[in-house]
Amino acid sequence: MKDLEMMEKEFKELEKAIDRLEEVERELGELKPPGEVFDSRIESLRAKLRQPRRVDEVEKELTALQQQIRDYGSLAAQPTTKPEEPMEPTPPPPSAPRRQPASTFPPELDELYSDAILIGSGGFARVFRARSSRPWVKP
Repeated sequence: MKDLEMMEKEFKELEKAIDRLEEVERELGELKPPGEVFDSRIESLRAKLRQPRRVDEVEKELTALQQQIRDYGSLAAQPTTKPEEPMEPTPPPPSAPRRQPASTFPPELDELYSDAILIGSGGFARVFRARSSRPWVKP
């Protein structure tokens, strides 16, 4: 007897899921997405409509899709405004690196390198461009 009651309960739940899926299918048919932007998502939802046990997932995805279509439509409807005055271009960075005081270059390297110029720094390092004081030795 319990098996029959359990089967009736499952059958009623399945009927409710089918009713919900039919409602989702109706809402999906009423969507008017712009262009072909959302076609793949709509087709994915239609494929899931064939599985009544996935009704919760389909409803959530449909709600999210409806919101995205509304957002997309409101963005497309916003007029683009041009600034009244043209923006001034930003000046290019200086081409030559600036010379730093000798005290920033490590003193232990002073006799090995000359004309040290700080290129950049950050974190735990400083990067210099320098000229080697040692003559090149060919092997």
